[in-house]
Amino acid sequence: MTTESYLKPRAKIRRTHYVDLNKLVWKYFKECQEAGVTLNGKNLKDQAMRYAKYLGLDTFRGSEGWLDAFKRRHRIDLRLMTGQPVAYENEFCEMDGEMDTGEASSAGSPLASDMQPTSSSSLMESLAAAAAAAAAASTPPTEQATANFTDIKPLDIAGLMSAPQQQQQQQQPPTPVRPIPQSIPNPMIMFDNIMKAKTPESNPVLDIVRSCSLRHPNKEVQYALDILRCYVLSKDANSMGMIVQLQEALAAVRMNDLINWGPREDIARECAICQAPSNGYHFNAPSCSACAAFFRRTVTLNRNFLCAHHGSCQVNFTMRVICRACRYRKCIQMGMERAAVQPRRDCNAGRRKIMYQDAKRRSHKCISKPSSSLNSEFPNFVNQNEHSDQSPEIHYAQSYSSSISEDNPSPKISIPFNGFNKDFEVEQLLDDLLREERLFNERRKLLYCSHSSISKLLITENVNDIPFSEHDIQPLSFTSIQKHIRPQILLIYEWLRGWKHFDMLNTHDRLIFLRRCVLYHTILDPSYISYRIGLPQKYIMFDGTFVSAVEGDNTGWHDENGCISSELKKKLYRPLMLRAINEICAPMSAMSMSFVEFVILKALACFKSASSLDISPNVKKFMDTHLDQLLKALNLHYQSLNLAKGEIAQRTGNVILMLSSIFAVGMECQESHQKIQFFDLWQLDDLLIKLISPA
Repeated sequence: MTTESYLKPRAKIRRTHYVDLNKLVWKYFKECQEAGVTLNGKNLKDQAMRYAKYLGLDTFRGSEGWLDAFKRRHRIDLRLMTGQPVAYENEFCEMDGEMDTGEASSAGSPLASDMQPTSSSSLMESLAAAAAAAAAASTPPTEQATANFTDIKPLDIAGLMSAPQQQQQQQQPPTPVRPIPQSIPNPMIMFDNIMKAKTPESNPVLDIVRSCSLRHPNKEVQYALDILRCYVLSKDANSMGMIVQLQEALAAVRMNDLINWGPREDIARECAICQAPSNGYHFNAPSCSACAAFFRRTVTLNRNFLCAHHGSCQVNFTMRVICRACRYRKCIQMGMERAAVQPRRDCNAGRRKIMYQDAKRRSHKCISKPSSSLNSEFPNFVNQNEHSDQSPEIHYAQSYSSSISEDNPSPKISIPFNGFNKDFEVEQLLDDLLREERLFNERRKLLYCSHSSISKLLITENVNDIPFSEHDIQPLSFTSIQKHIRPQILLIYEWLRGWKHFDMLNTHDRLIFLRRCVLYHTILDPSYISYRIGLPQKYIMFDGTFVSAVEGDNTGWHDENGCISSELKKKLYRPLMLRAINEICAPMSAMSMSFVEFVILKALACFKSASSLDISPNVKKFMDTHLDQLLKALNLHYQSLNLAKGEIAQRTGNVILMLSSIFAVGMECQESHQKIQFFDLWQLDDLLIKLISPA
């Protein structure tokens, strides 16, 4: 050893402000060491933050400085899980190495170390003078005096101990620090001991400092303690020991919570409705996310269900089919409240808000970027039998409105899928399509039923399937078609925006999807309405106007001066109408196509045709999986109707086979309108021509 190293003073680690906290963390380290558990720095900081929370140490932040100081103080090697205990009762702990910087800023420099004794003595004198003045005064303290005591941060109690206090420590043993004991003293006994405490021998200054350093995490409790401290100081400063013991008793109560912190094994955390693992309370009842979403949709959409088994169905998350009526009834029985469900908001404003909020978060996940970012947006679906609901439902669309929509209808990214969540995803897909189609129909009714009264427009009982009745339809006028084209394109665009993956598409892909949707909506919507209320005499257009499908009847085919002649009408559109009737309307009528089947058919036609064009490779790959999900949703609907497997296969095949006829009619429609544009046969809307023309 050289002379310089011998003469170099040994570094000292100043006593920390968080003595009690460090002792608790050291005990935690020793318990893990004995149990053979290996810790890291993050484990120690997290545990220290928990202890600080229950000790009321608001100023503790669990910084790297505190962790380094704690490891140096105890000579901790986390790789070997070794360390040495430290006597915190000593003011300094000598140790070779650098000085502890820790959480205390006063030990950060030699200047601060030199100033520490002077600052401590000055603080003691100030507190002693304040306590003496408060005890002698007969009036309550002013607001300034109250603020001075309540604003004191946790202080170094041992560093403020003077010689008289050291003599007092020789006469009576020091108060033991409360680490996490095996058995916490009964708080009621500690409250009883408060009144038995002998205060004349205590130091009022140290009691004040100790009382100000103890903070309760509950703000209301801490405020009450501050008021009580000020009151005791104004009456008798020597009684501060009682306040200190009261605060220590409250800390012991918090320590009980600390020991019992964490989930107990004897408490069953499960959904009260389906017994699945529960993630908390939803609508004032413990439930899983699937049951909460089901209850929210039922209340928001004002749905009513009928049970096929007279209300005797079991509701369990392991079942492939759960009766919706019984599931909803059990939600009510278990305490879910309809009033706790937030009302739906404006659909357009809500979508804009969601789109703008997601734009910043999803800017780095655009589809035009690498596929790794896209995969985080598009969940991977698994081919398996999907969850369904057994009993058929009756939808009353009283809550559907053209200006309202369900807030956040479908989460873009959900929690990791288990079997139950996969079933729920398919069910949610079908519900989203049905909701958007009903909103689409209601908007058409409000736009095009000009001859209906206001009271009839507000009645939405028949808007579920078709927007018009036999009394609403009027003979076709090509002049009115020219006026209604733009609103119809806007409605189709709103329908496309209702698709939950629309925000993930780039501009090029959105344009392709919009082109396909405009083309096949223009074909399928008139075909379905005609099959429901028009055939065989009438073919009804998207705006509620009709032309005669009977040979020789000139209704809707008459001359329109200044617009188009009757001969040109029949030459351009009658062959297209007859093909749509024979190849689309007739198969719909033959299989008695339901509204759900029509919604799935429209989605398949639009998305399948768009995915076959020049879209992004990642989107094309996703759409293949999404189309499979549409077919699974259709199969899910058939299972809910208790159809036989043979009938399910037959109806599914009929729906798929209709796609070829729809695509063929779509190609002829494109060719026909190309002729109209090229030869300028009549003035059709330019935007429609651009959208339905080949890309």
